Amino acid sequence: MGSSLNIPVKAWSFSIITANMVVEHISRPASFLKEIHRVLQPGAMFIFHTPNRYNYAVCLSILFPEKLKKKIIYFLERRE
Repeated sequence: MGSSLNIPVKAWSFSIITANMVVEHISRPASFLKEIHRVLQPGAMFIFHTPNRYNYAVCLSILFPEKLKKKIIYFLERRE
């Protein structure tokens, strides 16, 4: 098993890596990006998606308690 700072594959393993709503949670972004760079093939792509501060869902989420947000996320996306 690995982590985002130690991906258990050889260098240049991927031609594309995606990260959906993950990058903003990384505690050591420089180390994370270094590891992504290590496993990407030359000329490969890293595509990431992060929430926009002014997105309606992000703005609305401020109005709800954390416990309720977690229930809504689980209901809509089946994730913790």
